[in-house]
Amino acid sequence: MQSQSKPFLVFSQKTSDWKSASIIAQNLYQTYLLHLKQNYSFSQFSHEGGENLLGLFMLAMQIHQADPDRIIFTDDVVPIPKLLVALDQLYGKKPLPDLYLHIYGNFTLHTSSWLKVEKILERARVHFICASNRQSKLLANFLNQGIKAISVCPFPVDSNFYSFSPELRLESRKKLRIQEGEVVLIYTGRLCTQKNILRLIKEFSDLTQITDCKIRLLLVGKFEDGERMFRISESQLGTYYDQYIKALKNLPENVREKIHFLGPQEAQKLKELYHAADIFISLSLYHDEDYGMAPAEALCCGLPVLLTDWGGFSGFYFESDSELSRSCHLIHVQLKQSGLTISREDLQRSALMLIHQRMSDPQRARASIEHHRRISIQASSETLAKIYSQPLFRFRGFSNLMSQHSRQIKRGFSYPGGPRRGTIYEKVYRAYLPLIAPRRTTPQQ
Repeated sequence: MQSQSKPFLVFSQKTSDWKSASIIAQNLYQTYLLHLKQNYSFSQFSHEGGENLLGLFMLAMQIHQADPDRIIFTDDVVPIPKLLVALDQLYGKKPLPDLYLHIYGNFTLHTSSWLKVEKILERARVHFICASNRQSKLLANFLNQGIKAISVCPFPVDSNFYSFSPELRLESRKKLRIQEGEVVLIYTGRLCTQKNILRLIKEFSDLTQITDCKIRLLLVGKFEDGERMFRISESQLGTYYDQYIKALKNLPENVREKIHFLGPQEAQKLKELYHAADIFISLSLYHDEDYGMAPAEALCCGLPVLLTDWGGFSGFYFESDSELSRSCHLIHVQLKQSGLTISREDLQRSALMLIHQRMSDPQRARASIEHHRRISIQASSETLAKIYSQPLFRFRGFSNLMSQHSRQIKRGFSYPGGPRRGTIYEKVYRAYLPLIAPRRTTPQQ
């Protein structure tokens, strides 16, 4: 970065309600400290809610007085559209600084707010930064400029913390009393409808019937109820935890005893569990699965992942001869008239391969290092340097799809019919689907 550059880094002291978003914001902040070194101005803004207009205006005054040439927004706590209104009042007829906006998965929830500041954005050169290629394609459909106004920088992982240790693996498996040869599958994250936890335990039960290996499943996280985006509420279905218990009771007893719910865990415990496990698995079809911090952290611990080929998850897969290709396996997803479907054939094929061809400690160590080269704080800092060396363009407004989506949001629910073909859901989220069928892999017994 040139010495005369005067970026203003906006971040919040208040953490997001979503744990993963808080981790992302903290890691992004550390990435920017590394990228900008000493040549930056920044604000620690504690946002107390949507009506804290005084705090927003004070932040706008700080930015205006600093006279930056660019403003960088790094988290999902500061309400950017409202802040832009305050900045617009302060700058008057003067040009706004260049705007760099890190976009989180919840961008689609706030399309109405963004449309309200469309004219303000058109006064500036604006660049959006997404965490994955598929999220960038989704966002491109909302912008008149398309992909031209977007770059991709994976959300970084603290590689000093999440890295593979053979000693920790041995210790963690011993602590959990994992038997020699036993294969441990793990899911970490929110436990809710779109994360497909009930489907996961059913598929795990089926796996126990088609493999002779001893396997167990660890579920780590907090149960959440309802799916407002699809008119599914707690009052309609009962709590998701109750559904989970009911699903467990329908499984054979010898399968139930292999499924362990551990609840939410802190980072140190998560790292231990990633080391103890042999496979990270997620069947998530969450509508805003823009990246995936849990699989990213697992991969940095050398743990192979089995994921749906949906949204940001696809960015973890690579066709290569390195440990990267062994680390991530994707399950084909389709959008049909009945909804999103997960290929059971792909799931069982890949799961059996990972169960019967477990990665050795040296392989996991190499995989850990290779993923550090892609998604560590250092790697993201280098990616940002490339992004900020590119030319910027004046914002050309939002597309008609953005307006359609905003009108749907105003009705109270984005996708009342659920994820189906021929709806606005398909128009928005077809970018999250795979374009072609996956490469087939055959397990070796």
